[in-house]
Amino acid sequence: MNEKIVLTINPDLNGILISHTENGKPLWRLASYEELELPEALITQFNQWFEALNSLHVSDNESFDLDELNIKGLELAKHLKQHLFYRATVFFKTGGHVQKIYGYMIMGEMCASVWDDEDSSCALADIEDDLNGFKIEDCESLQKQFDQWENEFGKCYSDDIDWDSFNEEGKVLVDELQKRLPEYCVVFYNHAYEESHPQ
Repeated sequence: MNEKIVLTINPDLNGILISHTENGKPLWRLASYEELELPEALITQFNQWFEALNSLHVSDNESFDLDELNIKGLELAKHLKQHLFYRATVFFKTGGHVQKIYGYMIMGEMCASVWDDEDSSCALADIEDDLNGFKIEDCESLQKQFDQWENEFGKCYSDDIDWDSFNEEGKVLVDELQKRLPEYCVVFYNHAYEESHPQ
């Protein structure tokens, strides 16, 4: 896997910063939407968010809620992480704090159901380690649900799988995991390769 780019969403600079090296020194520059290959819908959301921040800074307009704008910025950071997933490490700067955004993909495979951005399968206990010891509520019970769902995947090789039911259950697990993780994590669903490429 290629080395990830490092991106920081910086509200103070109205842009997404990308790290690079010049003469052996780490530097930052503003990244363009084009080089990140962002979809138009996400570009529009970023532009609207930066415009709202500019209006707040210029006019001190009380109709703008800074907390609400920070929540929106974090949501955009998670969308960015989901879109780039394997390609980028994403940070979100708010005030004096820089927060890493963690991403996890749920996808059916043999002996695996949760994937990190290193393209490695991981148990929920591994996610807790990623998050510096954060404890997932009812972790063992939720892990059993993932394991049961994962076992259903094996039916695809005998053409005995109901993909609609399988995908629906997977998306329910996405929601269950997402609501038990911190707000700086994004969990999303990806359809199994075998669904569109049957044996």
